[in-house]
Amino acid sequence: MRVIFKNKLLLTFIVIGLIIFVAYTKINQQLEMEKLSEDKARLEADINRLELLKKNLEEELRNVDSKEFVEEYARKKFRMVKENEMIFIINEN
Repeated sequence: MRVIFKNKLLLTFIVIGLIIFVAYTKINQQLEMEKLSEDKARLEADINRLELLKKNLEEELRNVDSKEFVEEYARKKFRMVKENEMIFIINEN
């Protein structure tokens, strides 16, 4: 009778230990999945932002040799003006 009781008690502890282990593993996996899901969303947003930047840069590269682009760049970067033009700088304080 004592041998059967000890075996049942041992079996009960083993089952409880397995249940605790499975629950612990499940919780850790769930937390890891949430973290990975957040990382995925952040990386997808980065990809979208970088694809838009790439598209804009490709468009700028196609236009870099055009006269209009060079003229606009010179106006913005170096404040150059055409002949008989005046530039007005408005100080917004």
